[in-house]
Amino acid sequence: AEPVAPYETPLIFPELEIFFFFLLFLQDRVIPIETQRRMHAGFPAGRTYQLDTDHGPFFSAPNEFARLLGGIAGRD
Repeated sequence: AEPVAPYETPLIFPELEIFFFFLLFLQDRVIPIETQRRMHAGFPAGRTYQLDTDHGPFFSAPNEFARLLGGIAGRD
């Protein structure tokens, strides 16, 4: 059994200016790409990045993942 609330509970922060970045992992078997895209669709527009990795890119592609995060942080 999996908890449902994280997938169905909207997050609303009207008083904050939030920048959204979405990381999609194409080979993820824990959260399939279709579910990731559905989760992403519930948020305001933001930048989307995808890696052809599994659920743990920090293990399966650490250099590529670090470069992506560095780029998002403006440190590339």
